[in-house]
Amino acid sequence: QSLKIRIMLQLIEILLILNKMLLNLKLHFYNNSPQIGSLYQAKQKGKKSLLKLNVITNRINKLLQEEIVLQKKAEDLTNKANYIFEKKKQIQQKKEQQQKKKIIVEEIPFTHPKGQLNMLKCQIAKQFQQEQNKEKSYNLKHEIAELYSKKSMEDQILQENLKWKVSQVKQQQQISKQKQLEYKQRKLETVLKEKTKFFKENKNNQNKKKKYQKSLNKQK
Repeated sequence: QSLKIRIMLQLIEILLILNKMLLNLKLHFYNNSPQIGSLYQAKQKGKKSLLKLNVITNRINKLLQEEIVLQKKAEDLTNKANYIFEKKKQIQQKKEQQQKKKIIVEEIPFTHPKGQLNMLKCQIAKQFQQEQNKEKSYNLKHEIAELYSKKSMEDQILQENLKWKVSQVKQQQQISKQKQLEYKQRKLETVLKEKTKFFKENKNNQNKKKKYQKSLNKQK
């Protein structure tokens, strides 16, 4: 497609050159001709043809630029795809090699010295891994148990502290209520005493007045 566009562009350039030559010939012909109107029309047609050719040329150049950009993107995608393919291929080959090594080790007879050594290595490694896993599991369970025990103790301490605080608050409330009651009672007693005293004094005064009045009556 790129080659076709280049050929078309060259053809258009050739046509443009030919058109210019033809226009020059027409201009020369009409310059030597007395028909001024025909000369003007020829000039206008030549200008329109040039404009059309320039528009076509610009479009083709733009298409060529777009094609270059698309080719660059396609090359980048191809390189990326090849890179990913090669990586996956290497990983797959590595896995296959490891699998082959494993099969070879397993297929060596136990009676063979090399087979015995490999079997012992595998057994020791497997046993060591199992012991490590057991130890990790035990340590993890032990840590979880310690954390659970510590959390339980902390919760118990928090509950006891909360209970103690609640009891202290209740005790303070009770003391405060008791003090309020005592204060009210003392105040009531004081008021009653004052009233009783007032009534007694008032009664005594009334009695004194009565006695005085009686004495006055007797004197009369």
